[in-house]
Amino acid sequence: SRSTMSETRDYKYAVVRFDDRNRYGQTGVPASLLFSGGVKVVVQMKRETIDKAGKRNRFGKIEMLDGSTGQARMEELLGFVGEYAAELEIYQLHYGIRPCRYPDRGVWALSEVEHSDRLDCTHLDVFSVDNASTRDVDDALSFEFDADGGCTIGIHVADVAAHVGCDSPLFDWARNRASSAYHSGFGDTTGGSVPMLPPDLAHDLLSLNQDVRRDALSLFLRVEGGAVVRKWDTRTRLINRDQTTYSAFDADERPARVAARALLQALSGAVAAEDLVAWTMIEYNGYFGSKLAHELDGGAGLLRVQAVAQQAAVYTRAAIGKGIGHKSLGLNEYAHTSSPIRRFSDLHNQHALARTLSTTAAAFDVDAFNARAGQVAAYHAHVAAMELAYACRDAPQLVTGRVELSDEGSVLRLHTGRSRVRIALHDNYFAEPLAALVASSASEGEQLRLEVWGVLKAGRTQLRVRIPRAEQTVRSPLFAASEDAMQPSSCSLAGVDSVLGADADAGVRADGHSDADAEDHCSRMPLVPPSLPPGIGVSEAPPPPPPSEPPPPAQPAAAGSISTGSGALSAERLFALLSTVGVPADALTALRQCGVGVQVLSQLSAADVAGLTGCAPGEAETIVTLAASEAEQLADEPGGGSEGARAPTALATEPSADAPGVTSGAAVAAAAVAPAAVAASTTGLVGGAELSDAGDDDPQLLLFLKGCAVSEMTASLLRGCDVGVDALRLLPADELVELGVPEAEAAAIVAHSVAGAVAGVASLALDTTLADTELKVEEVAGTLGYPPDTFQQNCLAVIIDPALDLLAMAPTGSGKTAVALCAILQAFRRGKRAVYTSPIKALSNQKYAEFKEWFGKRQLAAGVTLLTGDIKIRAPPATTHELIICTSEILRNKLVKNPDEPPPPPTTTAADGSRPLGDGGMRDLDLDNLGCVISDEIHYINDVERGAVWEETLMHLPSTVQLVALSATLREPEAFLAWIGRARSRPGRIVTRKDRHVPLHIGGLDRPRGEFLEFFGTHDSKGFNQPRYDELCKALKEPAERSVASDG
Repeated sequence: SRSTMSETRDYKYAVVRFDDRNRYGQTGVPASLLFSGGVKVVVQMKRETIDKAGKRNRFGKIEMLDGSTGQARMEELLGFVGEYAAELEIYQLHYGIRPCRYPDRGVWALSEVEHSDRLDCTHLDVFSVDNASTRDVDDALSFEFDADGGCTIGIHVADVAAHVGCDSPLFDWARNRASSAYHSGFGDTTGGSVPMLPPDLAHDLLSLNQDVRRDALSLFLRVEGGAVVRKWDTRTRLINRDQTTYSAFDADERPARVAARALLQALSGAVAAEDLVAWTMIEYNGYFGSKLAHELDGGAGLLRVQAVAQQAAVYTRAAIGKGIGHKSLGLNEYAHTSSPIRRFSDLHNQHALARTLSTTAAAFDVDAFNARAGQVAAYHAHVAAMELAYACRDAPQLVTGRVELSDEGSVLRLHTGRSRVRIALHDNYFAEPLAALVASSASEGEQLRLEVWGVLKAGRTQLRVRIPRAEQTVRSPLFAASEDAMQPSSCSLAGVDSVLGADADAGVRADGHSDADAEDHCSRMPLVPPSLPPGIGVSEAPPPPPPSEPPPPAQPAAAGSISTGSGALSAERLFALLSTVGVPADALTALRQCGVGVQVLSQLSAADVAGLTGCAPGEAETIVTLAASEAEQLADEPGGGSEGARAPTALATEPSADAPGVTSGAAVAAAAVAPAAVAASTTGLVGGAELSDAGDDDPQLLLFLKGCAVSEMTASLLRGCDVGVDALRLLPADELVELGVPEAEAAAIVAHSVAGAVAGVASLALDTTLADTELKVEEVAGTLGYPPDTFQQNCLAVIIDPALDLLAMAPTGSGKTAVALCAILQAFRRGKRAVYTSPIKALSNQKYAEFKEWFGKRQLAAGVTLLTGDIKIRAPPATTHELIICTSEILRNKLVKNPDEPPPPPTTTAADGSRPLGDGGMRDLDLDNLGCVISDEIHYINDVERGAVWEETLMHLPSTVQLVALSATLREPEAFLAWIGRARSRPGRIVTRKDRHVPLHIGGLDRPRGEFLEFFGTHDSKGFNQPRYDELCKALKEPAERSVASDG
């Protein structure tokens, strides 16, 4: 039959990787199985399906083919990966929540069992308290206060067993479903549920809806003197007079409601409405648990037992479970009886209490039922975490709660209010500091504030967590209220951990009651995502503090003259140097009249200078570079920097390791070396005579220029540039021309160099026959076309040691690409391949063009391969020295064997110490003989959606491969490098430069005026403009004058 065929088919759910351009045959598309450790398969589908699907990954229902390994057939193509509704559907399908085809109404066989002892309580003021979206109301409360101060509390639960008999198909259906399932919704998708019983029953005929007569099983508590003195139960008939919500109950000031809250608070020790109602449900379940265990013959009821705290609670028959108790709740007997509309165990127990449980119904498989209940609990846990992750995908959010580690430290459990979520740590960069913080908080009994965000990994949206910046971390007493703490979910994750490592019942509050066994009342409600403080995220930071003594504002320059800072000497030196290198006189005149200071001039772009002076772009670049050199010398002079607080300057060489400079380009780098800076240089390319004062001529340079037979003007120009003879020998003819040397004389200088030093010295970098495999500064300079600065040399000193990794930190435009070149050349020198990764395709394309031009210009016999997914350009076969440029995802995909499993430990399995690479044990040829990986923009590891790519890449990179990581903005680089060292079992070094070549402006947009108002910058004076900052903050606080702060 068709049903029999369907049962024998092996259906699974997978992420179909349409973004993978590989095809197997004509119609085979790669896919990763969900919930199976990322097993790879090939899915065969129709050609037209592939064509219509595009490049976005989709979820799919696939049928595994008999007798084949990793082969499947497409059964149904589902929604897009990364969309909430599609991901929710996958969870529902996987955990059997959907499809849900209820029995036909014609076979429901509802009964009307009349109990002679049913008490008419329609006169009571009965009210229910639930979430606003609750539709299946299965419990309510009543309070009868006496004149003498006593009270009778009624806890009323819908008597579902009186209408759904054991012989009804609905009873068997409910057992197979185990419970209702809920989700909260996200974005345009509203929350909802898949009820255990048909909606007509769950939401209407059986629900204790307002103003309708319903049957109930009630427990009454007699309270006298502030304590419960007697308990009894009976069947009742009642009317719910007020179907209210938690927030409305909390705010209800009617005397009867105020008195009810006060009494519950006194009895439970809790305050919030959710906790007050949860206490009544625990009382209800504890009472009937004891009755099922001791007062009924046969022990056919179901107890909820937990022999050891923090372990999973399970269902067991009362005859077996009596005496085991529920350790987390501190109760000898406990049974789920308070939610018969949404949970089968409660319906079963109602029949056991009414002695209407048939022999057949009592003999069901409890182990199978526990397994099904665990599946539904896992669904709730995953969906709760997923919905929180979606809420945090756009920006990280701060949450406050109790935190603990489970599963031997690989999972973090975050408790907020009565909700909890599980967050995997095995592949988290922040795992170790988090573990230390959690251990500290556990010993001190504190709540923690953490930063959570959502990432899309292996086709599913998952949670990640880290410790906020120090100024954001707030500790508070355990369970203390917090204004911006994550609000409690409207339900606990009932049995969340029953299959995930620890039972949801296990969390015990300080007052002895369980957070999680609020499940007895609340888990029927939608798992509402927490209300997180708006606008709080990783990008939020307090404003920069104003300096204790702000520098005085710069005095404006006199009209018609350039501002000179410490006097006319600085400006005259600059103009003399500019005149020497051939800047036109009209450009110099325009420059004198513009009235900007030397330091300000050094911060302008070449385009800005060209606009001010009307000179050519090359001349403008020369002006900017030489101004930077003069600004550095001015700052080092006594009394220098009087234009205001010293601003970072763009230099071609640095005076010390603490104040590294910026190489601004091969065309003008050599000309930009200021005398004072050269005197402190440690490049190794500058001879002893070149360490002389600015006024002294270099005898070696004079002899070299005389031998080149250049004119006195050219000799004067090169002496004025203060270029060392060794550096000059490395410059090609076109760059000498750009410095102002006539073409014929530039050719003569190159010809006079030692056998054409540029190509000769650069080619040494690729000579693998040399006994010395360490790359030399001269060889790097020959490839760059200019001497590397101190920052780049310090990086090279780390790169030449194959046992060290490097983290190079420098502002944008500060020569990090030259550091990458050093690493590439060193890999080539060792006879290895190099890989350069970037976060985006456009940057990969740009670097491909740069390195192709670089290698070609220097006549290096090296090939460049580009792999971006869209483009595959391969170096010629048998290329001896190959640089592979690719996006970070490309390298990750090549390295990661199984994206859903933690990486293997850094143990060696091969004779050379390398670990196996690629999928399924097959080596990826692009990773063969890999010597170095350069990871540009490594700060993307903190990206909300893509950070996992960098984490996985670094953790799977073989320990024999050198890592060179580049970044301008990575936060806490020391901690990052320490993590890399532990993850890769390799030491590393950090090399930093702090001067900023590209100015940074911080301010806000005043929308009414359409102006950008700057209150802090790295150019000119670095003073903090407090009045302007206050003005912007005032506009933000007053909507009528609202401005949006931003970084310019």
